[in-house]
Amino acid sequence: MADAEAQAEELAAIEAIYPDYFNLIEVNKVSLRFDDKIRLDVVLPPDYPSLSPPKYTLSCPHLLTGQRNRLSSLLDDAFLDNLGSPILFAWISVVTDYLLEMDEAATPADSSSEASPSSLADSSFSSQSSQESVIDCPQIHTGDIFLDRKSTFQAHIARVRSKEEVHRVLAELKSNNKIARATHNIYAYRVRTEKDGHEFQMDDCADDGETGASSKMLQILRSMKANGLIVIVTRWYGGIHLGPDRFRIINNLTRGMVTAHPDCWFKD
Repeated sequence: MADAEAQAEELAAIEAIYPDYFNLIEVNKVSLRFDDKIRLDVVLPPDYPSLSPPKYTLSCPHLLTGQRNRLSSLLDDAFLDNLGSPILFAWISVVTDYLLEMDEAATPADSSSEASPSSLADSSFSSQSSQESVIDCPQIHTGDIFLDRKSTFQAHIARVRSKEEVHRVLAELKSNNKIARATHNIYAYRVRTEKDGHEFQMDDCADDGETGASSKMLQILRSMKANGLIVIVTRWYGGIHLGPDRFRIINNLTRGMVTAHPDCWFKD
């Protein structure tokens, strides 16, 4: 694919998935704005992504010099990890993860509070380093890599008994730097739990930017009557927009992982 075509598809995909961040200045210049905290102005040279790296200007007046330098280093590392491939999705992940890390560092932990399903979708990928989280994390099974038009997909499954175990599984996956920097980590889970002597069903899912994907995953779990499990599908975007085919791939990987690991769930 010609570089000009690859650039156009990359920008179109980002505009569709991250409209709040995206501002196209010129055909080869884009501004990515993350609230009022960070702005990334990017110029794409004619031979990007095949040969030349994009040129970026980082504007972050609220960050200290050390914080700015660390963010710049993370952006540069992400480019080196994706040489010859579109980089803007990875850079968006770097900045959003960095902002989340700063917010968590600024907010005292409250061990008595319980995350709601909606907040779990936003924060559950924060890295956990305590010995307890490692010991208590359920076993995670990871499937084979699936490639389609330069996009890479990989599914994971684990048996879970509570929302807390869901959190641990997601955090454990996020501790892998490659997974943490993936374009999307889409997941769905079903847990039958007990509270105050009453049993109730808890189902939830999160798109992580791949709008509409996780609800389809959750529907598959329900149709298979699979309970007590979480399935995560990781996608690294390769610069070519897959259209509806991406949902077919995600659905097939979800169904395949549930079928291949009957020990990770029980039937309704």
